[in-house]
Amino acid sequence: MKSPVYFASLRAFSDHESTTAKVQRLFDHAGFAGLIAPHDKTAIKLHFGEQGNDGFISPVYVRQVVEKVKAWAPCRS
Repeated sequence: MKSPVYFASLRAFSDHESTTAKVQRLFDHAGFAGLIAPHDKTAIKLHFGEQGNDGFISPVYVRQVVEKVKAWAPCRS
């Protein structure tokens, strides 16, 4: 079975279409929230390349995913 691939252009023409907003919408559209239950331990891969290479993910975008995960699966305090 083939896995779906999600794509969003990095061009931004407004705040609604900012790259950070697109990362948040990709998280929602891909259904990642349904994979995380409250109190699950969740790992987020932060790095698979070096800055300046195609495989580098800016921490600004990773933060969007972290915030979504925290909203869906709050940690025990």
